[in-house]
Amino acid sequence: MHRFLPLIVGIAHTGCWVPHCEVFPEHCVAMEISAGESATGETATGESVTGESATGESASDTSTSESSTDTTSGGGFCGDGVVDPGEECDDQDISNSDGCLSNCQTARSCKHIRDSFPIEGSGVYRIDPDGPEGPESSQSVLCDMDTDSGGWTLVASSQAALDDAGGGYHVDLVTINPAAGHLAVWDGMRPRIVDRADIRFTCLTDPGGSLFNVDLSFYDIGWYREITTGDDADSCFSESDGAGDDQPTPARRNNLTGVALEAGDLWNAGFLEGEDTCADTSDFTVDFDDRGKDSNESDGTDWGEDDGILKCGSSNLSSGAWHIWVREIE
Repeated sequence: MHRFLPLIVGIAHTGCWVPHCEVFPEHCVAMEISAGESATGETATGESVTGESATGESASDTSTSESSTDTTSGGGFCGDGVVDPGEECDDQDISNSDGCLSNCQTARSCKHIRDSFPIEGSGVYRIDPDGPEGPESSQSVLCDMDTDSGGWTLVASSQAALDDAGGGYHVDLVTINPAAGHLAVWDGMRPRIVDRADIRFTCLTDPGGSLFNVDLSFYDIGWYREITTGDDADSCFSESDGAGDDQPTPARRNNLTGVALEAGDLWNAGFLEGEDTCADTSDFTVDFDDRGKDSNESDGTDWGEDDGILKCGSSNLSSGAWHIWVREIE
């Protein structure tokens, strides 16, 4: 597929403006054909998050969005390399994986990218949750654009069972095959998630595998904010035999079987227990419809750690990889 960069002021890489067309009509014909090929032919080539993309390869640089929008009354346009009024960035390319989207807006999250450019596939993208005016720098993360409507940002990836604690960014957030243990959950999405969000728990019994043994989505729940409040003692995750259980019970989905339960559908035990006490670093677990801790640990849906015992679909594991993903609600 051909890509046409601006030739002179007044020409965009997905089309051109009338004054130039009147002088060079053959340019406009060529560029319109190119834009049509992009929209109806080639698509983004981001690979599946549960397949090869988990190795950390970058997402495709292709996009079908017109990135040369006139953003000013003074004639500047998105793609001219100048940050004009109405633009947050302008890196003069059409990549959506480098942090500056092809509409000259800063990528805030995987969902933001997915909503702006639905054709983009799973892969590694650069995001800046607090935006260009915020104090935090942009980071590269793995985005799952396919599972359960897509838009999932990876905020935890560890060879050790996770704690319900917030922490900083690390390089294993670009892969589901982490090279090391990282006990904390990245708190970098807090500027984007100020209250409730969708949250997803996945794990692999083989740290180098590509097919999840557990994959559970929970919707419209405040767990991400709770988990990333501070250290483990600051976070109380459905603690103490249901005393800290969040009600109403969230809607949830087992992404491996497609079984979904509506909000208010109680856990089998009437509650979920994620840890014994707020400061218990040997507990952090979820389950699809069981009680979490001290329950049926061979039903294929247990995730995390229970009294120091590692769980990923089954218990007493010696190794594995555990992940958490989030998707903001807007």
